[in-house]
Amino acid sequence: MHCSATAPRLSRPGGTGLKTLRQHFWRMLGSYVLLSAVGLGLALVITALRVALPQLDVGWTLIGLALAELAVATVVWMKIARLLALIQQSRH
Repeated sequence: MHCSATAPRLSRPGGTGLKTLRQHFWRMLGSYVLLSAVGLGLALVITALRVALPQLDVGWTLIGLALAELAVATVVWMKIARLLALIQQSRH
């Protein structure tokens, strides 16, 4: 049995990505820099708080551990936010 439907034609690898980058360069760069600055700034503040904690007992150590995990979560948030911003801008 012969199927008359044809497979969709795929574009060149990177072709649409380069086109999107050319069309929306400044908007993409601006959102990337803004999200990076906010994310890294928050991570830096949280890390500075963690370093300034007194290491007196187990309670302070657990607070320091929680702050370190929060700093890592902030960096992960930043990376996800940049990726989602890139995806959203590429759809426009």
